Amino acid sequence: SHSRVHTRGGDPMAGPRRSRVVLVAAVLTYVGSAFLLMVGLVLLLGTGSGKFFGQPTPRVWLAGIPVAIDAAPVVGAVLTVLALALVALTVLTQRGHGAGRVGLTVIGAVVIVRLLYAAVTTDPISPLPPAAWIALAVILVWAGRGRS
Repeated sequence: SHSRVHTRGGDPMAGPRRSRVVLVAAVLTYVGSAFLLMVGLVLLLGTGSGKFFGQPTPRVWLAGIPVAIDAAPVVGAVLTVLALALVALTVLTQRGHGAGRVGLTVIGAVVIVRLLYAAVTTDPISPLPPAAWIALAVILVWAGRGRS
């Protein structure tokens, strides 16, 4: 029973340190989700004809990824739902649920792969900052995985 007292390896700062790491990951995810939500809503509500961008245009570019104007409302809806899912998964992660961490990791990995594909095929610069942001958040979610 004495070993139960030292579940964090005997380091009294392990819990608070881990919770701070998860908090930083959560803030990164909340900020990214807010940006994603704004982009999603603009695409969902404002791009019907392409004139929203000042002149008719066949496509818009999101981090090096082309989105056809005709598909923009659908992409906007998907991004909006994704942003809300990321918030829910982040809340679960902050509460110590492994499912939230796994969900964030799976979504993060898929998005990073898509962004890196865009970096190789269409735009060598634009996809890299969001890919790095997401990678950092995923790394921190796992670095702070201890329950607090």
